[in-house]
Amino acid sequence: MTSPRTGRRSRRTLVLALAASMTLCANPLTAAAQDLEPTEPTPPGEVAFPTRKLGLGPNIEFRGNSDVVTLAFPVPAGNTPAFLDTTAELPTNVARGWIDVVSDGRLLTRVELPPGGAIVPLSIPLAGAKVENGAAVVSLDLHLVAVDNICPDDWTLGSVRLRDGLVRYAGTPRRRKRSPTTSRRSSIASSCIWPRTPRTPKRASPSTSQRP
Repeated sequence: MTSPRTGRRSRRTLVLALAASMTLCANPLTAAAQDLEPTEPTPPGEVAFPTRKLGLGPNIEFRGNSDVVTLAFPVPAGNTPAFLDTTAELPTNVARGWIDVVSDGRLLTRVELPPGGAIVPLSIPLAGAKVENGAAVVSLDLHLVAVDNICPDDWTLGSVRLRDGLVRYAGTPRRRKRSPTTSRRSSIASSCIWPRTPRTPKRASPSTSQRP
């Protein structure tokens, strides 16, 4: 039997929340996508960013045996989400489990989890996620089956943790074009046109050899 406390589903959303960006830009995720600069070494045609830099924090945590965490993160222009590489920490007494990856109401893929008590590297595919206004929204739907179908009470506080996440993107980010700037000195020189001092033409002096 499933405990009524741990069996209930919860929905939580991790988003990039920057108050300053929200006051200056209509869409802070779009602004963040434009400002992203790759920091992780990746193969050609691929870029990667830690989840901490994307505003998702260092850890993604689930509660109970059934939980949904929605991730909203920026996508640089010219890129598409490819994978979420992370390390999964699973609780004990887990017989089996899986994570459904959903975007825009579509099931993208299902990732199987190993038996409980394991700490394993996990690569969650993100290909096919809907990208709109420079951002992607993906839901991770967790399901755990406990040994003998009995959920321990400590799962209520936390069951599965994804830590040290890294989001990999396919493609090459487009560089923003910078408008040419003019130095202050040259702008002053071009705007200040000093009037020339008028010169008085010289009169030719009468030649001493010419006499009336």
